[in-house]
Amino acid sequence: MGNDIHIHLDEIPPEVADTLARGCLRLYYQIIAIPNGRELLDDAWEKYQQRKNAEAASSSADSSSE
Repeated sequence: MGNDIHIHLDEIPPEVADTLARGCLRLYYQIIAIPNGRELLDDAWEKYQQRKNAEAASSSADSSSE
């Protein structure tokens, strides 16, 4: 089952999408404004990508062994 969250983007009204976009930009600018914010954000993104790739490789190995 897992903890995956699925969002149907086509069901989000345009005004809600605009609000989400503004909130995301505001958060991004706040992170970039802190000392070493860009580096922290880049490091967190890299760790996320590595974790995601490891999970995909693990999932791929599991499905090929069946």
